[in-house]
Amino acid sequence: MKILFVIIDGVADVGTPETQFMTPLQLAEIPTMNQIVSTGLADLMDPVEQGLSCESHIAHMSIFGYDPFTFDRGRGALEIMGSRIDMQV
Repeated sequence: MKILFVIIDGVADVGTPETQFMTPLQLAEIPTMNQIVSTGLADLMDPVEQGLSCESHIAHMSIFGYDPFTFDRGRGALEIMGSRIDMQV
């Protein structure tokens, strides 16, 4: 079985005066996303705990099996590690 796991980060953002208070998802042209959803499974999830609104790096850590309460060192540290830049502790 093949699985495509898509994380659509930022679609829960709020609209701004410049977008006439429409959200990114309301503004998006999404025929491909509609096709994927119509032929598969789609759902929403609370990645860390029910009702907790968290930053995306926290959610991503949790989705991939890391306890963000234990391992979170901030977005900057994750971006540096992902760039393979040596860090001094």
